[in-house]
Amino acid sequence: MIAGDSMLSEEAYFARYGAQLGFPNPAMSGAKTYEFNIASAQSKLQTGEFMNDLIRYLNEIAAEYAGGRPHLLYYPVSPSDLSVFTKPYQSLLNKVYRINCINNRRFPDRPDKGFVDYSSMYEHENMNDLLRARLVCKYMDGPKFVASALASFCKERCIKSKYYSMNNDLGYYAWHFYFRIPVEIMVNEGVEEKCIWFELQLTTQLSELITGLTHGLYEGRRSTQPSNHTDQKWRWEPRSQLFRSAYLGHTLHLLEGVIQTFRDEVLDLMPGKDMAISEMESASAPISGSAPTVNAEAMAGRDSPSEADS
Repeated sequence: MIAGDSMLSEEAYFARYGAQLGFPNPAMSGAKTYEFNIASAQSKLQTGEFMNDLIRYLNEIAAEYAGGRPHLLYYPVSPSDLSVFTKPYQSLLNKVYRINCINNRRFPDRPDKGFVDYSSMYEHENMNDLLRARLVCKYMDGPKFVASALASFCKERCIKSKYYSMNNDLGYYAWHFYFRIPVEIMVNEGVEEKCIWFELQLTTQLSELITGLTHGLYEGRRSTQPSNHTDQKWRWEPRSQLFRSAYLGHTLHLLEGVIQTFRDEVLDLMPGKDMAISEMESASAPISGSAPTVNAEAMAGRDSPSEADS
């Protein structure tokens, strides 16, 4: 690759480098194959034994929350269903572009975990949200409680997993849990088993509310600017949508903390002892070294599983 090409647009990037990465020309012509594969994977995940087992487990662990008050964990009260969404092909191409080019500080050389090419786009370590779902908790301590419990779920079943908290300057707060699951993918007129990531976003009622309103702002900013972009003018522009959405997100997160501590006082709940980071990482084995806290804007790509993206 040629030095200085990091400012290429997405279209220009694939026109110049798409063939080297194995993508068809034009890159969008690969949409039908991808959509067939990911729709098949979505259907099998949604209706398979793994999902049934996961939902059953999520309901079971609620009995251990807040001193045995399961009705306080989820919203709605019982997670009877988790709707699995897929990443559209255009969004996949944009994520490949961000990982390989605009967020790659080594560009034109390969990033730390290698380029995402056509053959690795399902299994690449950073392509972690081709299948995704969201679980909403009532209180701020709910997402971490669920994530810690899911680490045990995966360890007992020998499922590769990782999880961490996600937060950024734009007011996004959540925990993300990732499962490696096997799916069948059509490759060169044959079928191969691939292990891809399934992302479960664990959020709260108030965070869900603001994320639904501001996701479009985040998407537009992320798609055109590198993760290390330093433009901070918006912090002093109170009339801008970005300023209001970001600080509304931070304010709601503060409010959630106040609500949770007030709940604990009213119900006479002892403050939960935070699990040490080392314990969290070991509990999420067999993957080690999971980052406990991640700045979402610095990630190769965080995408919300909104229906608009499906």
